Amino acid sequence: MANVAALHPSDFEAALASYLDESKPDPLARRQIENVIVQWEQSTDTSSTAADLLAASSTESSSSDASSDTRGNGGAETKRIDGRLTLIGEYMSVTLDANCKWTWLPSHCLDDSVTTNAGASLSFRLSVSSASFIPLTQYKRLQKERDKRASSNQSDGD
Repeated sequence: MANVAALHPSDFEAALASYLDESKPDPLARRQIENVIVQWEQSTDTSSTAADLLAASSTESSSSDASSDTRGNGGAETKRIDGRLTLIGEYMSVTLDANCKWTWLPSHCLDDSVTTNAGASLSFRLSVSSASFIPLTQYKRLQKERDKRASSNQSDGD
């Protein structure tokens, strides 16, 4: 299992590009998706424990804990990554709080009825933090900043 320590806006942008390749939307929808500005702010609070993770998954709490790694339950490994995703389009901005938790269970943690070597569970929750209309001037400013970062990243890679 890959160890995910952090997410970056480029991860979301790659997922959007993959979606465009697979779904082949009409030209208008394609242009709108290609022009979405993606911002990701990963939480840096590392105070969660395994008990906190279980409690958080059953409540409507909007606390954001950072990526964490907790072992317990005879070797079961729980990882978590949380943050805030903002998608900005030409006229609207939507901010989502994202919480993702996954647990890897080694074979000795499973009961005899399971015939695989290991098991896993995944929970993922998105909640809308805010949604608002934005002025076109603000979108254009953010678009210029994104394009400047992209060209800077390309020149660093050359």
